[in-house]
Amino acid sequence: MRSGTNPLDIAEVAKKAGWTVQPLKKGSKKDLTYSEGGGFSMNPPAGSGESLYIQYHPGCGHHGESAYYKVSSPKNGTLRIDLNGKVLK
Repeated sequence: MRSGTNPLDIAEVAKKAGWTVQPLKKGSKKDLTYSEGGGFSMNPPAGSGESLYIQYHPGCGHHGESAYYKVSSPKNGTLRIDLNGKVLK
């Protein structure tokens, strides 16, 4: 991911690759669209064998004020990455 990449661009790339992109299902931004200030989750196509899961969080939650991506996989666990590409703790 390049530093400063727009979250909507990431979602569009995921959609074109067949991923499901939908609003977050938990937390204070639950079911809010990006244009309403919410985030989104991205899941690989069913049956792809891919177990990677990506979320975009707009911030202002229990993980901090700044927006970030959450990337989860069985192999690497969960990483939170800010919009500048820095891994968060």
